[in-house]
Amino acid sequence: MKLVALKNENTNTNTLTLNVETPITINALLSKEEVQRFSQDISAEDIITMDGADLSAVSTIGDLMVTDDTVLEADVEGSYEPRQAAVPVQGKVEVLTGGGSVRKKVIIVDGVSTVRQALTDGVAAAFGKTKAELQNMKAHLNDTECTLEAVLHDGDKIVLEERKAGTDGADPYLRVVDASGTVREYPVEDLVTTLRDFLLDEVMGDFGIEEDELIDDIEYIDDEDFSNMSERVQCLMLDQSVGDFAEVTFQHYMFDVPEEEESEEEAAEVADGVSASQVTPATGFATAGSITVSQGGAHTVKMVVVSGQTTVRDVVLSNKILNTFAMTESQMRQMIFNVNDVRSELDQVLRAGDSLVIEAPKCGTDGNC
Repeated sequence: MKLVALKNENTNTNTLTLNVETPITINALLSKEEVQRFSQDISAEDIITMDGADLSAVSTIGDLMVTDDTVLEADVEGSYEPRQAAVPVQGKVEVLTGGGSVRKKVIIVDGVSTVRQALTDGVAAAFGKTKAELQNMKAHLNDTECTLEAVLHDGDKIVLEERKAGTDGADPYLRVVDASGTVREYPVEDLVTTLRDFLLDEVMGDFGIEEDELIDDIEYIDDEDFSNMSERVQCLMLDQSVGDFAEVTFQHYMFDVPEEEESEEEAAEVADGVSASQVTPATGFATAGSITVSQGGAHTVKMVVVSGQTTVRDVVLSNKILNTFAMTESQMRQMIFNVNDVRSELDQVLRAGDSLVIEAPKCGTDGNC
């Protein structure tokens, strides 16, 4: 998005370009460090247009949402002097589960990439999860609990803590790791079932693997080296309840390659003419859009309104409209207002996309207007 300082006469430095990945409020935008460097004393009240539309009819400008395509103009001094960009340095981090059975390396930009960005679709597929599921897990960066916005550096280690079996009222489950490190989770509905029967029926049931082959292929059970145990100990372990275990790792067994599923977000189409800010849920924020205002054959003015909040009164009695059509407030109140060709009062609530036409009252039969 762009922020333009109108009092700076140097057009080479009066525009600050910002990358807005997700819609944010104008107040949040103005609190950013780069905006403060651009214009130290800027406030929401200094913003006078949004995408070329006047903002004087909006009383809560700071709550309006902006996207990467938004252009704001501010009545302030502001100067952007590009600093020499540092050369990006590539690095690698490691993502693993608490048990350490699955490890994936991820290429990052040192000091720029975040934990959230490291949890890619490819990493999620390796763990047998969706990206959203990975992001909902508890994350530790170099043994310290962190948020998804923590910045990464070369050599960092991200450990994801998975949900514990049977906690928070959830059903127990068994994690099964194949030879490639891919993880699948199998819910355990019957705790009487032995680990042996569970692996044969629930995990290997569709592959026709015999019990001997199953035992030979198990490498670890809950980080215990199963392959080096005596046959007696192996049998004792396999005959315990499946609910006593969290994870089994195989040496050769491979899951089928997971098919990519289209998420609901990807499947949803955005209707023509709907802006990014309108697609974003506006709970707690103001959803803004522009309307057109005209009088007779006079030119059209674009004004920003807050859908469902801004009224005809807010628009027509704003300084922008009064000055444009050369009226006093008293004269404007006597006009006739039509919203989308429907006669409307001053208290009529407006929505983005509306057309507001101001008409002079018609003269009466007695010659008075």
